[in-house]
Amino acid sequence: MTTLVELEKRHLPFLDSLWKDPNVTCYTGIPSGGIDVYAWYERYARTSDKHEGDTGHFMIYADDTPIGETAYGMLPREFIFGSWSKDVKRPCALADIKLATDHWGRGYATDAFLQLIDHVFTNTRAVDIIALPHEANERALRLYERCGLVSTGASNPYGMLVFTITKEMWNDG
Repeated sequence: MTTLVELEKRHLPFLDSLWKDPNVTCYTGIPSGGIDVYAWYERYARTSDKHEGDTGHFMIYADDTPIGETAYGMLPREFIFGSWSKDVKRPCALADIKLATDHWGRGYATDAFLQLIDHVFTNTRAVDIIALPHEANERALRLYERCGLVSTGASNPYGMLVFTITKEMWNDG
């Protein structure tokens, strides 16, 4: 259904339009009007080599067309988000996904995020993955639940929740 393709410079025009869509970014913290994706990419490309395996950024393709993006990054050993604290003994990745609005509701995000989870658990040292949806983002809440993530009950003062899946949960199906 979908394919994940590592982010390349050729993807930046699509990524720019995706990050400028207020329907896609309204809960993300990306400023209205987007960011300079070309400057962002230059920083990402410079640092991703230094952190090999600790980060990954993928374009989501359906029928040879980019329709979204998904990414992960390993969290530092000690990490606190609102009322949630990472277990210092368990390597953890933070994951995210964004899909162009004209592709919502077709199962693409579920398929792509399941692929990302599998990639993280197969290719990194992570034994936990977290996602940080906004409490009002019902589509994201349903997506993460469909993909096996569960709410930790933790949040920050801005309404961002912490959902998690462990490698043990993933392996148990």
